[in-house]
Amino acid sequence: MTSTEKRVVTILGATGVQGGAITRHLSALGQFALRAVTRNPASDSSKSLAQLPNVTVYQGDMSHPTSLKDAFAGAEAVFVITNFYDLVDNSLEEARQGCAMADLAKEVGVGLFIWSSIPSALIRTGAKYASNPLVENKSVVTRYLEYRKIPHVVVYVGWYYDNVVNWKALTKTNDGSLEFTQPLLKADAPQGFSWVDKDLGPTIAAILSRYRETPEVLQHPVYSVARHDTLGNIMSEIKKQTGLEVRLNTPSTTGIKDLDELYGYENEYGVLTDVALPDPWTLSLGVEFHTMQEFITEVVVPYVKDL
Repeated sequence: MTSTEKRVVTILGATGVQGGAITRHLSALGQFALRAVTRNPASDSSKSLAQLPNVTVYQGDMSHPTSLKDAFAGAEAVFVITNFYDLVDNSLEEARQGCAMADLAKEVGVGLFIWSSIPSALIRTGAKYASNPLVENKSVVTRYLEYRKIPHVVVYVGWYYDNVVNWKALTKTNDGSLEFTQPLLKADAPQGFSWVDKDLGPTIAAILSRYRETPEVLQHPVYSVARHDTLGNIMSEIKKQTGLEVRLNTPSTTGIKDLDELYGYENEYGVLTDVALPDPWTLSLGVEFHTMQEFITEVVVPYVKDL
């Protein structure tokens, strides 16, 4: 590769929260030729990505690996994330997709496989919780990458601060106060939290900038997770910055059995509560995390004003 050639990176799930954040950040850096993969290039979100500099939209479906061969061929690195909710009627398909992407990367000679994963609940709880495919599928793919000896970095992302607005969790009531709707999760249950839109892109950029010269990067998981936090803390900060009362509404079910079980696990064990946050190794790569207060100021306050 000459000094003027851009590094080719393929991003799966490019129209999602994680893939979109990565695509926008790497596009702005100008060092990369990005292949943004989507199942529907005609969607509004796909068209928005296509307008970004250094981005080409590819059509592909992880359940049909041959549809992705062109997007993978010649790529230095791929970022892969699967979505259980797209496949809820087939509990193993998410794991099959991830393993198929690993096989494809090995077949065409991709240099680095960046895998967005979740730690095993079976391992963390001593098998107290059933093998919930929402968690275990991704953990299986992590182990498969090791088994196939594919150069990879596993990236962990916590609860999304972004979901406060992405899920329209905040609504304004008749008395002018705010209601925060979140099924099942307790207000004081600690979780690892991430501002995906601000912090995941720089995390992936840090990996790409270091892995070739520093082989140790391939030996560590990376945690794009800013801190341990709770819904209660978020609600208190929203009240502080907006001056409005905030009440938590906790429906007793999400309507999806696996997700209900997952929230039970998160109430008792939390997300990444057994990891020191922010992670020292991730910080050593040069990643700087934004604060929850900044997220409320930049995202939630304008959102509330428009309610």
